[in-house]
Amino acid sequence: NCRFIKDDINNPIRKDKRTRVTSDGTHHTIIIDAVLPVGDSGIYEFIGPNDSLRSTCKVTVQGPPSKITQPLKDITLQENQNLTLEARVDNEHAPVTWFINGKEIPSTGETPHITIMSKGRRHTLVVQKVNAKQDAGQYEIRTPDDASSCQVTIEEIGAPPADFTKKLSNIETEEFQTVELKCETNRDNIPIEWLKDNQLIESNEHYTIENNGITHTLIIHDILINDQGSYTCKIKSNGKIT
Repeated sequence: NCRFIKDDINNPIRKDKRTRVTSDGTHHTIIIDAVLPVGDSGIYEFIGPNDSLRSTCKVTVQGPPSKITQPLKDITLQENQNLTLEARVDNEHAPVTWFINGKEIPSTGETPHITIMSKGRRHTLVVQKVNAKQDAGQYEIRTPDDASSCQVTIEEIGAPPADFTKKLSNIETEEFQTVELKCETNRDNIPIEWLKDNQLIESNEHYTIENNGITHTLIIHDILINDQGSYTCKIKSNGKIT
């Protein structure tokens, strides 16, 4: 009695709307229509008469590209409030993974106050009664082909509003030098952004952005004439600038 199994001896493959199993003498075939990455990837095994003949193969089903169509957004909230982050992916079968500050968030309930939900193309992460020390930072959702991140700022109860304690200073320099612009805030890890002539600056080979506690630094490498201009450091949560 010949048969096919998938992943486990107790999981024989049976005929259904998508699956056909045929035998023609010594020729045994399994055909699966419209395969899916999650349900159909795995280890397939053919078992011959009296279990004396076996042949195994691994099947990996690659889904279509999974792009994030609704990215995460930066958010500021107070301690003990609930945080909800939502993203949408164009491929409803795409697996997603959530991260906080570069560390994967388990989806198995190991973190009791965090719930991860998926419904079709919509993926949601809920953090109950956030705590500034453990729940603030950068959150990220990843698919096999894309990623989106956001900054979550949690205001401690009774804490003063985010502000600058040391502002930027004017700088004169020569071409091809490395220049550092620095400012300080009244609390650690306040999300900020840098602008040049009101245009957002992102880290690349020319610009390096560093945030270390209360100190925020923009490094300009091999500075050129066209780097002249007005540079601004802006607190994301309340728009204060220096």
